[in-house]
Amino acid sequence: MHSDVNNENYKIAGHLNDSGELNASVGLPSDGSFNGNLGTDKKGNGSWTNAVPTPTRSGSWTGEKDKSQ
Repeated sequence: MHSDVNNENYKIAGHLNDSGELNASVGLPSDGSFNGNLGTDKKGNGSWTNAVPTPTRSGSWTGEKDKSQ
């Protein structure tokens, strides 16, 4: 995952179920969480936390499929 705000890349690993619910962890070993929903319109949103560096940071995210892909 890439943050345009911080211009940083983050490794996320998790599971996307059939209804579009995403549950993932951030970092290895896990430093936080990355959760949300992806829709059939190829857009998504949710929340995240990251404990490294301290103090813990958190926020919301939105995204959509890269139309050039």
